[in-house]
Amino acid sequence: MYKVKVIFNKMTEDERVFEFVLHSIVQTHEKDEVIYDIHGVGLAFEELGKLGYKIALSKDDYEEDYKYWFENHLSDTEYEMPLANI
Repeated sequence: MYKVKVIFNKMTEDERVFEFVLHSIVQTHEKDEVIYDIHGVGLAFEELGKLGYKIALSKDDYEEDYKYWFENHLSDTEYEMPLANI
């Protein structure tokens, strides 16, 4: 297994980093060309799977969190509005 970090827009304001765990790499040759078939999964999902967590994100979950936040007057305190993210 290999861990790979992919960086988009490196050293800019909108830099984004994605980490992956590669499960298999198959190398084939066709004449003078080398072809790699790579299978992997995002590191976050790989680590969560090892710990046995299950996360499901949906619009309904977010709306429930937002409704609870709004109805309990958390908007008047230091609590930030809930964000749907992982």
